Amino acid sequence: MLILGKIRTAYLYLEALAFDRRAEDPLLPRPKFFTHMNQIDYLIENFDKDGFTILEIGSKEVTGHSLIKSRLLKAKYIGTDIAEGRNVDLVCDAHELSKFIEHQTIDVVYSTSVFEHLYAPWIVAEEIAKVLKINGYVCIETHWNFKAHERPWNFFNFSDLGLQALFNSILGFQCVDSGLDNPIRGRFSIRASKYLRMKEVYGLMCHSYYVGKKISEMKKGPATQNFDWRNANPGLVDKNNAYPSKEDNLESKQE
Repeated sequence: MLILGKIRTAYLYLEALAFDRRAEDPLLPRPKFFTHMNQIDYLIENFDKDGFTILEIGSKEVTGHSLIKSRLLKAKYIGTDIAEGRNVDLVCDAHELSKFIEHQTIDVVYSTSVFEHLYAPWIVAEEIAKVLKINGYVCIETHWNFKAHERPWNFFNFSDLGLQALFNSILGFQCVDSGLDNPIRGRFSIRASKYLRMKEVYGLMCHSYYVGKKISEMKKGPATQNFDWRNANPGLVDKNNAYPSKEDNLESKQE
């Protein structure tokens, strides 16, 4: 069995060298600054400053030690999580963050591998906007393509565009960096629907990233004085940002 395992590993490696690159979509944007491997360096280099406060959503140490807290020399760190545990300074639900953190007091909100587990991430985006100072930053890493995990609290997967939609200009944010990273090569199982069996799936990426700067307070509706997600629809706010009128129906393709 050991020899068969080594042969299989060698075969998969050679096959990956031959075919993995063709599974990637070169048109998908990659993050420029805030990436899987250098996100902590990015945070330290840009935000470890006297008087700064960095708040992490989902700070409990689950898969390893916190990398950011141990490296901060100047900035204050607040680790928040929905459950008690190592590296948790404040137990709170991110959906109610502004009940525990004073408005406009945080310089940076950071979160990794959490947004896919949020029951209503749009509410958390609002809460982040409330606690951030003007010119404060939000830095998010989450999943776009990944296995089901930590069920039943595994709700949403986000593309880079999905994160931009959450942290939109009506909520007060300007995108600084965004993209997808860590390519995945996949195919449908032999147990899938007959017409899909063994077909390769192209353009899969594991992680999605977003860095946004809060440049204004959120815009509220005149009647309720509350933020309204209906007003954040890009097709309504900007008529130049409408759904693409692409001819992709079967009749057009057959003509």
